[in-house]
Order: sequence, then structure tokens, then C-alpha cells
Amino acid sequence: DKQPADLEHEIEQLLMQLGEVNDRMSRLYTSSTSVGSGSTSRHVLQRHREILHDLAQEFNKIKTNLKSAEERQELLSTVRANICEHRHSTDMLLRERNALHTCDRLTNDVISNAEATKAALANQRSVFS
Repeated sequence: DKQPADLEHEIEQLLMQLGEVNDRMSRLYTSSTSVGSGSTSRHVLQRHREILHDLAQEFNKIKTNLKSAEERQELLSTVRANICEHRHSTDMLLRERNALHTCDRLTNDVISNAEATKAALANQRSVFS
């Protein structure tokens, strides 16, 4: 299997070869002295030039579209990576929030136990005094 860069280079080479063939045909046309085939030969030569021009334009358009698609794919993969990173950060923040909430709840439980113990000791003190 050929790589896209190899295919691109091969197509460019083929277009250059086609251009050279058209140039040779043009030279043959200008050096030709046939009177009867001049109009037809000129028309055929012009048509070959138009075909080469159309092929070159189409190739450049396809090359540009492929490059845009690659850039779009790269951008999307970067965005996906950023989204995954953001999700990971969000998950970590949620875990930390839950841990803080658990610590807060445990601290409130300890404070409630301490207040209950204080109240029990105050009650025992009043009983013994």
C-alpha cells in the first residue's frame, strides 16, 4: 500500500508528464506543415490542454480537501483529549468534594459526641456537688 504522500508525488509526476506530452504535441503542431489538419489538430491540442488544466485543478482541490480533513481530524482529537482531561479533573474534584463532605460529617459527629460528653460530665458534677 502506498502512503498518501507517495500517491501525491506520483500524481504530480503524472501531471507533469502529461504537460510534457502536451508541449511535445504543441511543438509538433507548430512544426507541421499539413494544411488540411491544422484546424482539427489545433482543436485537439486545445482540448488536451483543457483536460490537463481540469485534472490539475481537481487534483489541487482534492489535495486541499484532504488537508482540511486531516486538520479537522487533528483538531477533533485535540478537543476529545481536552474533554477527557477535563472529565478526569472534574472526577478528581468530585472525589475531593466527597472526601471533604465525609470529613465534615465525621467532625460534626465528633463535636456532637464531645458536647454530649460535656453535658454528661456537667450533669454528674451537679449530682456530686
